[in-house]
Amino acid sequence: MDKIEKILENQKINIENIEVPKELEARLRRSLSRKKKSYSKALTAAVVILALIFGYSYDAIAYYGKKILGYDKVAFGNLKELNEKGRGQEVGKSFTFSDGTKVTLDGIMFDDNKFTGFIRESSNIEIDASSISYSIKGINPFGYMQESGAGNFNEARTELNWVYDFEVPHFYEKWLTLEIEKREEGNIEHGSIGFTLDRSKAMGHTVKQDINKSIEIEDADIEINSIIVSPMAAVVEGSYKSERITDVPDPKIMYYVDFDLFINGNEYQESGGNIRGANNERAFSKEFNAVPLDVNSLQIKNIKFVSEILVDKMIKVTTETSDMKIEINETDISIKKVKTDGNATYITLKSQKYDETINSRYDPQIALFISGEQIKGEDITSGVLYEENGKKYIDRTFKFSGKGENMEIGIKVVYITEGSSEVINIPVK
Repeated sequence: MDKIEKILENQKINIENIEVPKELEARLRRSLSRKKKSYSKALTAAVVILALIFGYSYDAIAYYGKKILGYDKVAFGNLKELNEKGRGQEVGKSFTFSDGTKVTLDGIMFDDNKFTGFIRESSNIEIDASSISYSIKGINPFGYMQESGAGNFNEARTELNWVYDFEVPHFYEKWLTLEIEKREEGNIEHGSIGFTLDRSKAMGHTVKQDINKSIEIEDADIEINSIIVSPMAAVVEGSYKSERITDVPDPKIMYYVDFDLFINGNEYQESGGNIRGANNERAFSKEFNAVPLDVNSLQIKNIKFVSEILVDKMIKVTTETSDMKIEINETDISIKKVKTDGNATYITLKSQKYDETINSRYDPQIALFISGEQIKGEDITSGVLYEENGKKYIDRTFKFSGKGENMEIGIKVVYITEGSSEVINIPVK
């Protein structure tokens, strides 16, 4: 279903000169399998994508103890403010591979939630951004894997500066090594850079609070256990279980918990997270970046249990199509109407089980293809709510910038969202 894969392309953020390593998902998966954690492929990819996308929206890095040239285009959370205050640790050590490629660990920054490395790759020839991978080694035999990263090239593409997040080293670690693996044309070469953690540079946490709150949503039991707010991030941990989650999970369905975190009355965007566990119970953590350094109030709102169904379905439509029901895991979704106006095509979807109070609904993600070419689209309505035969529905209309014969609607994913209106107020101690 190559055409449907293009749907995800529209959701990416185009950032000039930003490169993401192709092996990042595989490395994350290897780390999880070593620790006997259970991740779905879709979730692992989602974690990586979220960590990369949301990290790009904040102020650029300007200082790192002293000013470090080249990192100003790699935007990441609170790092600018923290660096200007000299809260990082300079390292300034390098390793050079046999082909002349040089890797320099300029510095690190860490607290109770995050461990970030500032890494520069340089060469006399154009650099392949996907050829080098990193991990951290210490006393812990499993090491500390790379989790996410963002970087930018110079104009000649001979220098590439990365800001990478790694798993946070345990409290007992002091002497660490940045392990470097370079893969090119089937050849593998290893390098390393040793450094010592200066714990006086660690920033600890602002708030560390148990929550231990239970929420029931349909057949899902959700526990919000704790929150740690640190200068670099906020992390909420919890667990959930449901009869729908079985020992042998359906690879096309992923279940997860979603919610909004409010700090000092302002909502903060999730930037990453993970899920682990077996049987019908899962543990999760969610990370939020660019959080304030001073915390006066904490709230968790709009708690939801989400079923993400991978569909990969193409449906032929015409302007005569109306009330066409789509069979997807017993969900009640229909293509209600297809029409053209000027040079645009409008598609109205009808989906069941919408509750305006707790935002519970079936939410299909669609794309339009005309003669095999994907057409740019947008959701132009917030939804029209109504009841029919005792059930609640929402109609959403999508506008696509084009029209023609041989139309197909591509459905990649359907989200089934079940929510709670409960608000968790977290004491700040």
